[in-house]
Amino acid sequence: MAAATQQSSEKATLSGRSQDIAIALLVACVIFVSDLATHSVNLSILYTIVIYVIATRARGRWTLLAAVTLVGATYAGFFLGARPPDLNSLASLYQSYWFTNRSFSAAAILTTGLIAGWLRRWTNQIKQRPAIDDVIMDQSMHEELTDQVRFFETLLIALTITGALIVIDWATPSEFNFPILYAVPLMLCVLSGSARAIWLMTPLLIALAWIGLWASNRTVSEVLVLSAVNRVLATAMLLALALIGTFSARRGKP
Repeated sequence: MAAATQQSSEKATLSGRSQDIAIALLVACVIFVSDLATHSVNLSILYTIVIYVIATRARGRWTLLAAVTLVGATYAGFFLGARPPDLNSLASLYQSYWFTNRSFSAAAILTTGLIAGWLRRWTNQIKQRPAIDDVIMDQSMHEELTDQVRFFETLLIALTITGALIVIDWATPSEFNFPILYAVPLMLCVLSGSARAIWLMTPLLIALAWIGLWASNRTVSEVLVLSAVNRVLATAMLLALALIGTFSARRGKP
């Protein structure tokens, strides 16, 4: 009876993960089609949410395949979609800040996929080894200790990465949308499963994104307006990752 119940639970979990992946792929298609129709904003920022969902639901090789595919979609939306009127040649496309921002998105997608895959494997290994220093601990004590270690390690690494990104963001023109890369330290918190780390970092990262816009360009211009729109997308991406990550943690998913 217990075996049948466990098998039924595993099937339900598998079905739920498949459904989540299907929804994520559908969202990716909508983003891609929308991206082809515009050049003013960098919609590829939102692919980071898609790769997070896939990375926490699929096996490693499928996560890697999805990450590579989304990176391809990121650049395809730029080269095949609508272009700014002043970018007529291939050389001008490569030299534009639009291309640089796409590269930021690609880096965020790949990093998110790699972190998610590594942390999921690490979590599974921890769950299978409740012995520390040859002392068999109570399962609840082991989980509590693991959570504490992950919280402090994750927060330390996330703050270190954030510090480096702050310096770069504030020292460069507002055209370069560095807040895309704030997804990396936030993903460390999300994938650690610590709601405390998630909601300590999320408001901080959002605030830094907007302070960076002010610090890098204090004059009102068309470029500043477009940069603000892209930072709105980055803010939405950070909030979505935080909310989905918190929801997943409460459901007991990695």
